[in-house]
Amino acid sequence: MNGYIDNEERWAIELKQIRTVIGNIGVCHNNNRGNYYDKTVSFVSAEEYRGSGYMTEALNSIIKYLFEETGVELITEYHYPSNNASKRVLEKYGFEYEGIIEQGCKRFDGEIMDAVCYPLLRSDYCEKNDDCYVYTSDRGSL
Repeated sequence: MNGYIDNEERWAIELKQIRTVIGNIGVCHNNNRGNYYDKTVSFVSAEEYRGSGYMTEALNSIIKYLFEETGVELITEYHYPSNNASKRVLEKYGFEYEGIIEQGCKRFDGEIMDAVCYPLLRSDYCEKNDDCYVYTSDRGSL
């Protein structure tokens, strides 16, 4: 897991009670779309903490930050077709299935895999969150 955290676009998810890193979440530009205001979010958690709600909590914080403070218009997450845990987290949050990109990503071991695509628009996020702050800027900060 440390290899993921070394990237400056990743944040560790720490369980405060035991001061242990239990996962990480990252954000980067989405190279699969031509939209400058689109970001990709990715996450991973230690197996023993999956299904505990920690990733949903972390994802909520990152999405709120991206939509309300940076001007991002679209957040997309890609995962392997067999990763039902990620699918549940995304659907619980409001991401909607868009499709599969055949051979759309390279796994950590170099194997080329299909990528399941789940996007979330800022307008959909704000529609479901009454306290959504509408970001206004000249868009020069992305």
